[in-house]
Amino acid sequence: METIKLEKDNILRIGILDSENNDTGEFLEFDLEDTELALRYKNMLEKEERNIKWINTQLKDIRGKADVKGKYMTKNQEDEFKVWNEFYKREKEIFDMFLGEGGCDKLLGHKKFGWNAPKKINKIITEQIRPYLEKQMDIIANEVEDMFKDTDKGNVM
Repeated sequence: METIKLEKDNILRIGILDSENNDTGEFLEFDLEDTELALRYKNMLEKEERNIKWINTQLKDIRGKADVKGKYMTKNQEDEFKVWNEFYKREKEIFDMFLGEGGCDKLLGHKKFGWNAPKKINKIITEQIRPYLEKQMDIIANEVEDMFKDTDKGNVM
């Protein structure tokens, strides 16, 4: 049987360090030739924006209701906690849509996705991952442009 070796061109692996700069052995992997990568990033931003609007609407509705005292907490407090839990569940799904399955867990050191998690992950993506991805994607875009510069002359490859 004949075999071929597949190349792993343009795979960006970003290693993850803990708070003391020790290698966790975890990494995020992005295929820079994936034509949907930029769209997943855009979708993540749009869905996060919608999720923030959703939580604000839900909290406004709850806070506008008459409250009822309960044994351990009021009805409005319980409703707020339920809404916040749903918000964080959605945020984790939104971020993992871009980072890959388990991406949030890796970035948080497998700690519970809690109150500060969206802010932390958004900061990591914005300040650390996005600039590197943009640089690498610009390089790929230039390579693709060079590869297809003769398409207007009918030459695809």
